[in-house]
Amino acid sequence: MKDTSVDVKATLENKTKVIIEMQILNHDGFESRILYNTAKNYANQLERGDKYTLLNPVIALTIVNFNMFETNKVKSSYKLFEKESFTQYSDDIELVFIELPKFDKTFEACESIEDKWIYFIKNARDLTVVPQLQDKNLKKSL
Repeated sequence: MKDTSVDVKATLENKTKVIIEMQILNHDGFESRILYNTAKNYANQLERGDKYTLLNPVIALTIVNFNMFETNKVKSSYKLFEKESFTQYSDDIELVFIELPKFDKTFEACESIEDKWIYFIKNARDLTVVPQLQDKNLKKSL
């Protein structure tokens, strides 16, 4: 199997696998690589003879410093759906993309923890003053 790597692999309390990748530049085949890594992480959970019911969901969180999609949305999420009725096929694979150039909130305008994390990822190296943070994980990261 082709060798691939991601920046972070984590397992949530409900056993969902999360693979996190940050990408500065877009390149040919990038979208295919994300899908390949996600499918590979999903398939590699089983050994020969294991039951398919042992598979846990996989979320690929990809944070990019370029515009990927022709939309103004900072966050895009993709799953498997039937094309006409949009009935969900499975909840086992999800692709989530965060496009940093589209995020233009000030720290004061960030209301959700998600916004604060995106702000932190986008601006951490340029901060000269530590913002007032309530979230202990965000404080620790900063």
